[in-house]
Amino acid sequence: MRDPNRGTTGSTSYPASRDDAGGSVSAIGLGVGEVARRLGVAPPTLRSWGRRYGLEPSGRSDGGHRRYTAADVVRLQTVLRLVRQGVPTATAAESVRTRTELPELTELPELPAPLRQQLPIRNVADRQRLLRALADRMDVLSVRGIVEAALGAAGVVPVWTELLAPLLAGLDKAANVEVHRMTSEVVAGCLHRYTGHLWSRRPPDPDRRPVLLAGLAGERQTLPLLAVAASLAEHRVLGQMLGTGVPVAALAAAAARREPAAVLIWASEPVAADLAAVGRLLRTHPDCPVVLGGVAWSPPGRLTVRLAASVADVTAVLIERPPATVARRRPSAG
Repeated sequence: MRDPNRGTTGSTSYPASRDDAGGSVSAIGLGVGEVARRLGVAPPTLRSWGRRYGLEPSGRSDGGHRRYTAADVVRLQTVLRLVRQGVPTATAAESVRTRTELPELTELPELPAPLRQQLPIRNVADRQRLLRALADRMDVLSVRGIVEAALGAAGVVPVWTELLAPLLAGLDKAANVEVHRMTSEVVAGCLHRYTGHLWSRRPPDPDRRPVLLAGLAGERQTLPLLAVAASLAEHRVLGQMLGTGVPVAALAAAAARREPAAVLIWASEPVAADLAAVGRLLRTHPDCPVVLGGVAWSPPGRLTVRLAASVADVTAVLIERPPATVARRRPSAG
């Protein structure tokens, strides 16, 4: 008896086509054995995907045997690629069936960083909903895959502004501690890996001094600082992380050793927005440009510092302006 998985002769409504796994998909379609061979998986795997995830062949031969069409093969290739990138099979299959735009992981495009900063993120609302659903399910690998793909395609500022900041804010409001902690750890890992990937390809510009990134006592948010560090790396500027809860004396000592182009002090909560501490830093280092990032800062009064509420604003201040023009403390009278 002829193996039905090897194909039969006869007419069908599906045209001959090429697939990416090698060879053409004939006008009669392909059986499960041939598709499995081309994809490098076992036939039982394809049958399981069909039963569990709805990825069944949509064509039939004249003899009534089910056949994979060219479109079916493309869908399976997409699912397999996503699975190999760490996306769970159910999520990958759902994205293919519903045509949800689940981007593949890609290398950083060879585009100038300022141009890449301006690239929009397509289907922002859809991606926000997908990320939130995956975070609620604590689907670590899927969240990581989407975030890293978005960073590689659009750059830090658009991804942080349009995807990550809204996601984290929404999770905070939901008061789901475990989901928020998991998502924060995944985002931090993505930003670390992205920054490391940039440095492996383009080391910091030796002619540019680093920028110190810190939060004072009471600050708990490290992710904005990691986002700024990654954004600076796109411009080949080293953002040196000192972390949060840094005593002003330690920050002053680091500034003395490193002689940075600027110091960024981030405050997301009023308890961490200590202008008196900033004043003490500026008295010991009057020539050190200081940028106050985050939404918690009050007007700085006589302290000539730059206020930059968002990651995008901080990047603009530190990159688009020459370091010498970033705000300094006014010399005191007398």
